[in-house]
Amino acid sequence: MQATVTYLDEVSDTVFYVGKAVINSLPSEERWRVIKYSITSWVMKQEYACKDGEPTAENYFKWDDRLILTYK
Repeated sequence: MQATVTYLDEVSDTVFYVGKAVINSLPSEERWRVIKYSITSWVMKQEYACKDGEPTAENYFKWDDRLILTYK
């Protein structure tokens, strides 16, 4: 198992992003799994960044692109 690094970006009181990648991955490299969390009325919604409309284990993204990715 490879060691990983986790990034957190809290963009507001109700939305934040979590990214995980292998240690030494640059934010500009397509090596990140990105998850978007949003909170409304005490409910937390978890959405995964996806390509072609469906998140899969093979999908990797640039952490730098987290605000413009498609989530599902």
